[in-house]
Amino acid sequence: MQVVAFAVYVAANILFYVLWARVILDVVRQVRRDWKPTGLWLAVSVTILTLTDPILRVARRIVKPVRVGGAMLDLSMLAVMALVLVVVVISGAMAS
Repeated sequence: MQVVAFAVYVAANILFYVLWARVILDVVRQVRRDWKPTGLWLAVSVTILTLTDPILRVARRIVKPVRVGGAMLDLSMLAVMALVLVVVVISGAMAS
């Protein structure tokens, strides 16, 4: 059981860091709208988007955006990161 918990712990940690990379990538794309990744950055950004898009697509269906004035605030990334963090804590406790 500890081996499975450790595997889940490692996978959840990797997903957590990939989600942070997605946050950084989204911020860069918002700040520099003319930024087009090339070479290695293209491969890295495509990998990050490929890994996180299915998870966020499901989360966006469940967690609806919140209207804040004239803008819509998407909290799906925050919800996914919180859920992954809970999985990290629980699986880490089970693995030790």
